[in-house]
Amino acid sequence: MSWRELNSYIPRYLREQTEMLRRTKKGVKAIFVDSGDTLIDEGSQLFSEDRSDLVLSARPIDTSRQLINELKERGYLVALVADGLEQSFRNVLRANGFWDHFDAMAISENCGVSKPHPRMFQEAMLELGLRPEDAEGIIMLGNNLARDIRGANALGLTSVWIDWVDRYDKTPKDDIEKPDFTISKPIELLEVIEKTGAIGPELLTTSLPVGFSQSQQAPAPSRGRAEYQCPFSENQVKERRKTDSRRKFLIKKYPLCGINQPPTG
Repeated sequence: MSWRELNSYIPRYLREQTEMLRRTKKGVKAIFVDSGDTLIDEGSQLFSEDRSDLVLSARPIDTSRQLINELKERGYLVALVADGLEQSFRNVLRANGFWDHFDAMAISENCGVSKPHPRMFQEAMLELGLRPEDAEGIIMLGNNLARDIRGANALGLTSVWIDWVDRYDKTPKDDIEKPDFTISKPIELLEVIEKTGAIGPELLTTSLPVGFSQSQQAPAPSRGRAEYQCPFSENQVKERRKTDSRRKFLIKKYPLCGINQPPTG
């Protein structure tokens, strides 16, 4: 097999293997987390005198740093899915060492909606390259039954409620607000992952085609636009064009989705 053929074959082969794993392998593909009373103690928040909804600082919850560090060490994709101002999260999460650990962020100020609206969760999925059929492999950790748990359950995500403070209603209003799991401190999420029988993120262990040795140094495969297939529907892409404030990021990551086209509708 020539280098030219390998240059074309290897990316296609890896995509096919990835799609097979996506369809057949079970396990946790991503962790979505809220911020307030999940990672950060809302009772410790200090607000700006000029803007009452802008948080300047706050303290982390015990074991929250340990949880995020452990998730990243294990190779999980972690997304922030939270309601509030982006600058509030920048102030608090950056100061407490969380900000740079997130692989994606869905913040209500940027999304134009708040939880439990599905767009909040779909935005995080889109940024991570996950598809609707990956929902069962996503865990959502949050403190609010009406927002975090309801929104996660509605999309088929695994919902984990952190019950550590009496700040919000602790009684589900209906079945869709009932969490799949309940924990009392952040680090206990690791036990939930183990209980679900999660395989973990290291799923792709493929072999190269016959006749190609790993010791051979092939030219780096092309990473052209045709290598990516948009994971979301046409209507969801249209919403990204109209409402997403991070369009430059999405245009670069998802060139075939048409997010760079003018808004329609």
